[in-house]
Amino acid sequence: MCIRDSDWTMHPGRRKRMSWLAAGAGCLLLLLFMTAWSSSRDVTSTRLVAFPGEVGIERSEVVEFHRVMEEEARARMQQGGSFQTRLELVVVMAFAAAQLDKVRSNMALPTKEARHEPCSVGFDSRVDLVFTVPNQRDFDMVKDKMASLLTPKVTQCYRAVYLTHASLSHRESTDYSIGPPCFFHNTLNSSWVLSPNRTGVKYDYMFWAEPDVVGIRQNWLESLYVEAEQMRAQGVWQRGSTQQHNRKIDSETDRWHINGNALYSLQSPGFRSFLRQARKYNPAGVTAFDYALFNWRAPRGREAYAAIAQLVAPKFQYTESIQNHPADLCPGLGSFTKRHPAALLAHGNEVLRLIAGSGCCELFADDAFLETRLATELSPAYRCFQDEMRAGWLVHGENPGAGRASVSATEQPSYLLRVPLEVPMLSLKVP
Repeated sequence: MCIRDSDWTMHPGRRKRMSWLAAGAGCLLLLLFMTAWSSSRDVTSTRLVAFPGEVGIERSEVVEFHRVMEEEARARMQQGGSFQTRLELVVVMAFAAAQLDKVRSNMALPTKEARHEPCSVGFDSRVDLVFTVPNQRDFDMVKDKMASLLTPKVTQCYRAVYLTHASLSHRESTDYSIGPPCFFHNTLNSSWVLSPNRTGVKYDYMFWAEPDVVGIRQNWLESLYVEAEQMRAQGVWQRGSTQQHNRKIDSETDRWHINGNALYSLQSPGFRSFLRQARKYNPAGVTAFDYALFNWRAPRGREAYAAIAQLVAPKFQYTESIQNHPADLCPGLGSFTKRHPAALLAHGNEVLRLIAGSGCCELFADDAFLETRLATELSPAYRCFQDEMRAGWLVHGENPGAGRASVSATEQPSYLLRVPLEVPMLSLKVP
């Protein structure tokens, strides 16, 4: 009600009728006023506030983003879907010095338990491998130990191999809530990505891989290259996997974000603009960069949906090729790949443990694949994997002192850093 009965001093029956009429008229006037105010706000406001961020994005940034997208689409139309050069792909394995043993185990594949070689004999590789660590300190710790990672298959399947770092500050290297996003974004803004003269190659696409991403299909690297070619032909920015378990799927972001271990475009001006906005306006409670990308491409509110989501929806694709934390690994990798014939890679420490000879799948009930996938609680087999991972390779916080680090008074927001970031590129194998 917009007015109260006590404001009137006439006959009770008439007062009641007049009260309702006045209330209706008052509410109608208020509605008209709010509509007029809303319309004028849409025209004059400098920000669109119905976005994931608390403040809202500047309208001028949205206009500039639309301009960049229009130019990119026009360039693609003029190109007509044909490309003068072969696609250049880089696989980036990001790890901390404390994870070197895990990386070494990964690079030692294929083994007797997992005969999944990255490429076939005679593969004309246009794929480079870049190992990257958080900072100069970790770079100095691992640079003399990297030769042990150059197995015959690594040297055969990758044209060149490098070691670099992402120029992370001490806080970024030790605070897990901000470390991975800084690691990812700093890498994309590093000199070797933005300045082709550093490696002699202008990379078109990148596959971002943590140390627990494992090839589970014969010649998986060749197939991954074909996926990158498909992405370039379609103008896709990111292709990857949703969560493949049913435990932590409580929100739309949990359900539909693409896990960070994925393929990304490196030469799209529109995607770079999108990344800057997704990072700058990310809600304070969201720290994972893959969650931030989803929140920015699927924002709530009509303004946000019309300004961003409708434009970028075709730029993000889900794929079966990458399986993020699959729930149905047991009873073994062989049966898993039969159930998922399109899978090339699996992400999760439990995959490495299974390949290393874990007996956890012995706790798995026969033919319980669907029940395991639907379960919202960890199965006995996965609790076993979890216990093994604690004893062997921790999932997060593997650096000493990892946790919440204090903020320096002189620290600058990372999205304001001058780019490109100048970082070293140590060649471990030349083309």
